[in-house]
Amino acid sequence: MITDNHPRDFGHIICFMFKNYFSIVLLLACFSTFAFGAAGDLDPTFGSGGKVFATVAGMEPARGMTLQPDGKVIIVGTVLGQDSTSDFAVVRLNSDGSTDLGFGTNGLVSIPFDNFANEQATAAAVQSDGKIVIGGSVEFGSQGWDFGIVRLESNGALDTAFGKVKVNIGGDDFANDLILQADGKILLTGTIRPTPNTDVPLVRLTTTGALDTSLNGTGKVFVGIGSGNNDVGNSLAVQPDGKILIAGSTRTASRGYFLLLRFTTNGLPDSTLGSFGFIQTEIGAQFDAATSVAIQSDGKIVAGGNSTSGGPEQPAFVRYNTNGSLDTSFDSDGKVLLNPTPSNTVQIKSLMVLSDGKLIGVGTASASYLLLRMTTNGALDPTFGTGGRVLQSVAPSTSDVARAMLQPDGKVVAAGGGSSTTTFGFTAARFVTVSFPRAGPFDLDGDQKTDVAIFRPNGASSEWWWLRSSNGGN
Repeated sequence: MITDNHPRDFGHIICFMFKNYFSIVLLLACFSTFAFGAAGDLDPTFGSGGKVFATVAGMEPARGMTLQPDGKVIIVGTVLGQDSTSDFAVVRLNSDGSTDLGFGTNGLVSIPFDNFANEQATAAAVQSDGKIVIGGSVEFGSQGWDFGIVRLESNGALDTAFGKVKVNIGGDDFANDLILQADGKILLTGTIRPTPNTDVPLVRLTTTGALDTSLNGTGKVFVGIGSGNNDVGNSLAVQPDGKILIAGSTRTASRGYFLLLRFTTNGLPDSTLGSFGFIQTEIGAQFDAATSVAIQSDGKIVAGGNSTSGGPEQPAFVRYNTNGSLDTSFDSDGKVLLNPTPSNTVQIKSLMVLSDGKLIGVGTASASYLLLRMTTNGALDPTFGTGGRVLQSVAPSTSDVARAMLQPDGKVVAAGGGSSTTTFGFTAARFVTVSFPRAGPFDLDGDQKTDVAIFRPNGASSEWWWLRSSNGGN
């Protein structure tokens, strides 16, 4: 028996037992790890090294996602239907990133609303009973495109009691986000075109799919900023007091701004935010747009998105006090404009608040997933990735993020599109936000634990025999 007690830079001790018996060498590893992964690394327990790139015949890249309480990942988008038009598409992954073959047909659910009409799913949410609500847009509405909503059973079957719901608000209506209130009611926002310009809508449905008339008397309301502006709602959040936040943009031909709106529980503009229930925020010198909104535990509101001053888009973040004023403790003026990949366009899609108050923005840059982590004062966090940023390719050629969410354990799951040299598909990845033990040098089953292993030298037929640390298999 030889025991090596000398300290190593990888922080472990391995005990070796050598026995020259039938040409067998037994290596017994006494400790299970030799290094630690860093915050911002891919989670090796998800997909292939933390990444998933999959193709479904006729399915376009993902447009939205949500998480189930059991860690399964719901990805939504569009798939080519039997009539050669686009239908709602829903894919479910297991918590380890593998396809959930018990969901729909081999992990895929395709939902047509009308024959020979296009439909696109853009957002999803999971009810407390496990049913899945999907929102998007459908072409054959009463005045053009309408909001479209369906609900699935936990196995992917259509909930026929809910049905296929269409909501007409005014002109062409496109849904960008959907969330659930604490009481299970369904909120949607996006953009509508009642005139030549677009406005921001808010729709609320009851748990049965009917318009909730306690919101503005009709279940729907819309707001226009200025007579010639094009306004878009991109992201929803609900405050603890039930007030509803929408983040998006308002834009003229030459200028665009972050837009934040707040509604009371009955759908009226909340005059305690700004003067009329909305705030416009200028960041760059040309076009700014908020794509995500989150609420901190202290009630402050954070919006993330993009800004351009004539060059490539850059990631931008704003923090507001509860009354809509800029929070000057956030980078001194309430606004942060970053340049993580000079000369390359960056598009932030999701913003999350961690349990310690730090912020993570997730999006796309240089045809890769991009994660940015900021401290509570808006500075890039040097303990995350490289100087506060992570740039990660997920598919062989290109990767882009549609949406990201935070798991209860603090891990970040993102989903979007991707491509190889021959095909397009959807992508997903999971990242850790705290340091974690990496696998030891004799981890032969990939469970991040060192396995008892036996090497049997026999010329070209030499082989490893090993005993799994987790379940005793070999």
